[in-house]
Amino acid sequence: MAEEYFRPDEMINQSIAEMNLTEEIAGIIDIITKEGLRLTELFNALCGGKVELVKKGYEYIRSLKEDAQLKKEKTMEYLVRVAPSLLNREIYTFALYHLDTLSQQLDELAFKLSIAASELSKVDGDICLEATRVAQKLKEMLDYLLAGAKSINVNRTKALELTNRVINYENDVDIVYRSLEQRIIEKMAQSKEFLLAYSLMREVLSFAEGTADLARDIAYDLKYIVFYRK
Repeated sequence: MAEEYFRPDEMINQSIAEMNLTEEIAGIIDIITKEGLRLTELFNALCGGKVELVKKGYEYIRSLKEDAQLKKEKTMEYLVRVAPSLLNREIYTFALYHLDTLSQQLDELAFKLSIAASELSKVDGDICLEATRVAQKLKEMLDYLLAGAKSINVNRTKALELTNRVINYENDVDIVYRSLEQRIIEKMAQSKEFLLAYSLMREVLSFAEGTADLARDIAYDLKYIVFYRK
């Protein structure tokens, strides 16, 4: 039986395709980090009583989501064209799918904030500030994702370090979320007057925690890309 092997030109084509795909993924994450930044700003505005700013701030995140989706679609088209030269094309497919979902979830989270801003502004200031901590940690996860993606083509050891930070941060988000959820449940039991406000905040935070889980999944996608190329 003839032994399977790759010709040098096939190996070169695969390497070029992988570098291009990694750069495109980093570009998508760059857009998503902007969504995360604006989301944090909306949480800060909510805690500052700037309800109208929260309501209007969603439009920018929606436009960023559309930019991320367009870039994802173009990258997927490129992936389909170069697929014959890639043995690990499924990893890139999963990464693009997860990134698209992450962008949509950030958009949905911002939308929930915008339509419920008036009611959410009624929650206690300390709980609102803790909710902002969740959004801030989520933003930091996205920043590390971006740095990790940018490092894959130049420093894979650094890329692994950064993606591991994202995974660890997800644990931090879980801790803050669980503690905050318990406090919200206690508030809901104590005050029927603001039951709707705390119910909505609980829903928003649950969605934010799920978004952090998705960011963690993307960190694993990036790690698998690095492992294959090491």
